[in-house]
Amino acid sequence: MIKKTVVAAFAALALSGFVYAQEGNGQEDNGQEGNGQEWNGAELAAGPRAGPQMEVSAEVKTGVFWDSRAEPSARMHHNDYAGNALGRFRLDMGFSYQSLGIRVRFEQEGLAGTVNWYFAYAYGNFLDEQFRISLGRLGPSPWDWGGTAPRWIWAPHDNRVALDDHRRWLDDVFGIRMEITPAAVPGLNVGLTVNQWDNLRNPRVEDGDIGISELLMESVIGVAYANDHFHGRLSLRLDGVADAVFCDYYEGWLLEGMSLMYRLEPRFITNLVPDLRVWLNGWWRGIGAETVETAVIGANTNTMMDWRNWLYVEYAPADFTAELRLGLQLTGFESHVFTVRPSFFYNVLPFLRAGAAFRYEYNFGTYAGTFWGGRTPPHTAFNPARHFFSIEPQVRIQFGATYFAFVYGFEGRVDDGNLTQRHWINLRTTISF
Repeated sequence: MIKKTVVAAFAALALSGFVYAQEGNGQEDNGQEGNGQEWNGAELAAGPRAGPQMEVSAEVKTGVFWDSRAEPSARMHHNDYAGNALGRFRLDMGFSYQSLGIRVRFEQEGLAGTVNWYFAYAYGNFLDEQFRISLGRLGPSPWDWGGTAPRWIWAPHDNRVALDDHRRWLDDVFGIRMEITPAAVPGLNVGLTVNQWDNLRNPRVEDGDIGISELLMESVIGVAYANDHFHGRLSLRLDGVADAVFCDYYEGWLLEGMSLMYRLEPRFITNLVPDLRVWLNGWWRGIGAETVETAVIGANTNTMMDWRNWLYVEYAPADFTAELRLGLQLTGFESHVFTVRPSFFYNVLPFLRAGAAFRYEYNFGTYAGTFWGGRTPPHTAFNPARHFFSIEPQVRIQFGATYFAFVYGFEGRVDDGNLTQRHWINLRTTISF
């Protein structure tokens, strides 16, 4: 039934392209500290009378990093959303002519690292900007959770390193994305992405059993709506049997299940209280995934389940920025984490900013801070400490998009009454234009 629904939806969307269309992809930054440089979602102007346009932007991050628990303790590194290598070089390029355009991003971590083509795709706007089609390795989606977060929230989506890693967009593999923004409903964006499977080929399924319906079962269905008072996004990535994830703990192949992402932003709050923003976002991974029997939890364990929700409250007048983040994560391995993270940064001078961020995590799951039967769980995210806390004071000198920052970090985790500490210092440098 689901396969028939997907095929019907694909056909309906393809036909509707002759009636409706698109007005930009709706992607925007989520206002979080340390995001790095992101596209704001506005493609280069396109239209019947638009001439050739080209845009280039770049960002380079590195620094001096010292870690009390590392060997060697010092190295070149930038630990604010810049990968795990010595540094990161990123280049974004866009070109448009009339109704057509291309967008490309590639980045490299360390000079010896592999160049990662994060996205490279072409797009076209048709029917009075009411229908858009994008082809290639697709970039930011108009229906996802709306921005990139520091790695302590969840792994960044813009730096995919493995087929079965969390770090990917919902529709980042090579594919076709179709978006409709009907002029009759301003602010509405609905669409469908058809693409290849995003995990390893399932060895339990023969190639001859994979047809068009299985390919369409890897599609993304999305909807977004925005006006002056409200902004919401919802996307669902389906999951077929053509691909699977190898579960280390279970030692077998499992279907990953579907993924759901959302974002809600009550903009009327900002209209009532200037400089105050409130928004929520999250995802639900492993919907309908295969359940297995584990020695620790027992039967019917959804090892793929990962449900995360975040609430952000930000107040940013001219002189300072104060923010509170509350997070809740539930996993199939019964490692459930509640996080609170307040931060405050004051603009001392036009180019000088100082402040600090504090974070506390409490794991109220059954197996927090333990090793299951002497074995490490399949991912460290499933085995956090019972209590974790950190504080990061920071002083930043910033000239436009270029900044130099001194950051000190103290972290502690408590397991069964035992305290483990970590100290680090990062002299960060970033140049972007």
